Amino acid sequence: MPAMELALPAVAGLLAGFYMRGAYSHLVERLIYPVVWALVFTIGTGVGSRIEPDVAAEILYGSLLVALLPGAASVAVAFVLTRLASQGDAEEGRLVASSYGGIRSPVIILVFLIAGTAVGRLAGHPLSQDISTMLLYVLLLQAGYLVGGSVGLRGIISGGRVGGLLALSCIIGGLLGGAAAAHIAGWSVGSGAAMGMASGWYSLVGPILYTEDPYLGVVALLGNMLRETLHIIAYPILARRMPIAAVALGGATTMDTGLPVVLASAGERAALPAFVQGAMLTLILSVILPLYVSII
Repeated sequence: MPAMELALPAVAGLLAGFYMRGAYSHLVERLIYPVVWALVFTIGTGVGSRIEPDVAAEILYGSLLVALLPGAASVAVAFVLTRLASQGDAEEGRLVASSYGGIRSPVIILVFLIAGTAVGRLAGHPLSQDISTMLLYVLLLQAGYLVGGSVGLRGIISGGRVGGLLALSCIIGGLLGGAAAAHIAGWSVGSGAAMGMASGWYSLVGPILYTEDPYLGVVALLGNMLRETLHIIAYPILARRMPIAAVALGGATTMDTGLPVVLASAGERAALPAFVQGAMLTLILSVILPLYVSII
């Protein structure tokens, strides 16, 4: 899949969001739900038609590696970087979670993945790749629009360098942890790094890697879903000792579903950097991840 074809809708959506100042954001959020569910369903049809049931345990094992190693590495890098830098730029401010988080409900996603798997198994072939490609274009356009409209350039700047350091930590830690997972599981280092760099954004990395390898696409999808769940469970515990650095565990999900647990566990001081981290990762990964996958 040509990388520029994936980068263009994300950039176009971002510019449109800036220009429109978030007008119609609620409508865009609502329309994201069916797009993501349809994408996961198409992946499921590929799983059912191309992957034999006897590799299910292997997929689960790989998914756990993708959830644990990049997440732990991201927190470790964030701990070092935030210790080296002053945290004075972490501004306080009340934030609420975007309703965009609803698309990442693991239960709903799993239902569509299982349904797609069943259809693919019965039909004996997946849905056309053109369908998943078009849905991915739409998702990137929507994600760019929401970032441009809800945060904007001023909002990202106002988050200070802490949010930027956390986003950088997620990318570096994701690359390192993903490469380690690949070494353990026997995948190519490039594919593992892509899974880790996704930082919990499974609805992006799953479809992208699926077009290259259905098996890796499923592992990327489930692994990054598990990372989101891991953040929700582990952050309240980690926040007692490292409230800022532990935000990196949530990756891109701290813009939405991961934000309430940060706010409830560490207060407003950690909430703004968490939101900025998620927004910056959504913006950066929507462009960088497709480009990276195209060259590995």
